[in-house]
Amino acid sequence: MSGLIERLFERMYHIEPLVPDAADIALRLAFRVYRGPGFRLSDGTQVRRGDRVVELHLSNERVARLHRDHDDIRRIGLAYAVLLMHSLRALADAWPSEARFEDVVAAYGVSIFPEQAGPGRFEVRELCPAWRRRLLSWWIRRVVAHAHPQGSGRVIARDGTPREVTELWMSRAQCLANWGKESGTHKHLGESRGRET
Repeated sequence: MSGLIERLFERMYHIEPLVPDAADIALRLAFRVYRGPGFRLSDGTQVRRGDRVVELHLSNERVARLHRDHDDIRRIGLAYAVLLMHSLRALADAWPSEARFEDVVAAYGVSIFPEQAGPGRFEVRELCPAWRRRLLSWWIRRVVAHAHPQGSGRVIARDGTPREVTELWMSRAQCLANWGKESGTHKHLGESRGRET
């Protein structure tokens, strides 16, 4: 997805930066009212129809830059992990302190890479209904195939089938516990960030 198309998409769907002009933060946000069936996350948080949630988007332009900046797949993977962790730490910093997060009970995103749930400490949920899952899967596969150096090969799973989109969820409490100022992850990232500057 070109930068222009990404900006148009963000404007159309009211997507805003988590931290404007931050080179090491790739998250974009869209505040939504949850319209699906209620469910419970593993920490006991109930997500009910009508609750405020925040939809997370990664900047495709920022992620694509990783592939331009690094020529080794392992270095790209490490740089991506660091980018994601810095972004989640910034989310944990903003959630309790910014008015736009008032009453937001959980954050979620969609991805064709459910393995991202582990490093991000998200919970994986099946995206329903099936028609929406198929439509979003088709769209995200197109975006990834266009932006990724491996092209369409990146959107095929190891078993040879096209990757399907899943939802990745995290409650407010989970975000603060995993990525907030008191978490070991936050302190470790702060130290590594200090060494980089």
